[in-house]
Amino acid sequence: MKIAIISDTHFGFKEKDSELCWDCYINAYQAFELALKNKADAIIMPGDIFDSEIPTQETFERTFSLLNTLIGQQELAPKNKDKTITALPIVVIAGTHEFRGKDYKGPIDVLESAKYIYKLEKEFLIIERDNERVAIHGMKGVPEKVAKDLLIKLDFKPVENAKNIIMLHQSFKEFLPFDDEMVATLKLEDLPKGFDLYVNGHIHLSNIIDTEYGKFLLPGSTILTQIKKKELEKPKGIYIYESNTNALEFLKIPIQREYFLKEINAKDETKEQIREKIKQTVNETITKEREFEIFDKKVALKSILKIKLSGTVKAGYKQSDVSEKDFSSSNLILIIEKDLDSKELEEKIKEIDIAKEKEIALKQSTEVFIKNLEAAGFKKTFNPEEVLELLRNNDLEKATETILKKTTN
Repeated sequence: MKIAIISDTHFGFKEKDSELCWDCYINAYQAFELALKNKADAIIMPGDIFDSEIPTQETFERTFSLLNTLIGQQELAPKNKDKTITALPIVVIAGTHEFRGKDYKGPIDVLESAKYIYKLEKEFLIIERDNERVAIHGMKGVPEKVAKDLLIKLDFKPVENAKNIIMLHQSFKEFLPFDDEMVATLKLEDLPKGFDLYVNGHIHLSNIIDTEYGKFLLPGSTILTQIKKKELEKPKGIYIYESNTNALEFLKIPIQREYFLKEINAKDETKEQIREKIKQTVNETITKEREFEIFDKKVALKSILKIKLSGTVKAGYKQSDVSEKDFSSSNLILIIEKDLDSKELEEKIKEIDIAKEKEIALKQSTEVFIKNLEAAGFKKTFNPEEVLELLRNNDLEKATETILKKTTN
């Protein structure tokens, strides 16, 4: 049996961007096409089908249009462990982007009510083809701090006489760049034992890890939501799982927007020098514009160039001196990330820090001064704030005169 695995489609991503709002649907459309062309017996989706827990009507309409065109509505099996399903099912778990409290319905519930998908939360579903059985298990994405406790509580067990796949949508400590108990509570060793394939959404970089418990698959997202160097190393796509051989095959999404990530390090340079470097980088980036037709609309997939600016600039530089609109290109979308330090700015920060230190010291000395006056019985003799104001203005003579006059009286 062939199981297509499509993850993190993020329908609704960049919805307010007139150009980038189509990317999630274009990539997902091709992902579903790949599954159908390869004669998948089922499609499983481990979370973050939507980019928001409350999608707009536009997002729902585009999602329904996509599924209607490729899959159509399904006759869903009742949610009963003894039931099997024989039609082409799309089996889904909710991801962290779709997470809502137990008293609220989420977008995955809407898809299921519309008979497009079969949702799993803690149960399993058996798919049967030609005397072959595959059991799909699933735990929806939950806040990381409770993920381990919930996985233990659900106590997943593989179904006998079937291949078993479990879907999750969580962080795992082995795939985080730092150790933080509040970011991930799960490790690979916490996985329930005895499953043929573990599929985890949420992490957008695809990977296959052979563990002592079985294959652990990170299918990755079908769309790039953050332009990071590591994620640019691999194209977006889907996986096909062959249940009879336990083999996994990666299929690349054919038409994808190109992404480039370039770095410019300034060394005490002027805004003119920086602008010239950006212009040169834009001109050197060879791009190829692609086009895709979806929902009766032709979409031009311009390449995206992200430039990371770092280093130091000369005095007089302002953030507004460098803007994407100043380097427009007909076949390129430019993003500039600025992390520049100005020597003039450094001096201003130092001045602010010194002023703060003086303010703190003055406040502390004022408190000590008033406390000492009170201990000596002079607090009611004269106004200490008046004297301190004179001292702040370096009017030592008047301050002395005020104190002597008041104490003499």
